Amino acid sequence: MDDWQKTIDALVKAFDEFAVKVKEMADALAEAFGFGPSVSENKRKKSLSSPARYGMSLQKSRRDSFVKQYSYRPIARKHLPYQRRNY
Repeated sequence: MDDWQKTIDALVKAFDEFAVKVKEMADALAEAFGFGPSVSENKRKKSLSSPARYGMSLQKSRRDSFVKQYSYRPIARKHLPYQRRNY
């Protein structure tokens, strides 16, 4: 059991070192090709509007944006024989 534990500890240590090297390579490539973070999360500008105004901006009026495309309404004839009732 002690041999297995030593082997597992060695594997864990090797993978940790490998992960550190891969992270360093990824950071170097990102910096070289300009894929680095443009704005850190701590420095992002927060919206200065209130939640109420944000909610109001989400509500869009459908009447303003609705454009009538089909306005033809046929004139229905009334008092046809099949519309009459025989009491």
